[in-house]
Amino acid sequence: MPQWRYLNPRAAVWPKADFIVGNPPFIGKLKMREALGDGYVEALRQVWVRVPDSADFVLYWWQKAADLVLGGYAQRMGLITTNSCLLYTSMIIV
Repeated sequence: MPQWRYLNPRAAVWPKADFIVGNPPFIGKLKMREALGDGYVEALRQVWVRVPDSADFVLYWWQKAADLVLGGYAQRMGLITTNSCLLYTSMIIV
């Protein structure tokens, strides 16, 4: 896989919505570099500093949705995720 260097990485802007519902792609933390490339993973981690390096890819989606709900930009969220979200959310969000 070609390696890219991402200049000025930043969080994607999601469209306004009352409810966030989705099924984010699952890529385990051990497969992220293989699937996405080193440059993308480094850019992702640079932007989402509150998500630990040990997190699966789906948790970046979870964090984005949670930030929108907590900020009042959406009313509720519902994502199909792995049980790793339970451990993550109890440590970081609650």
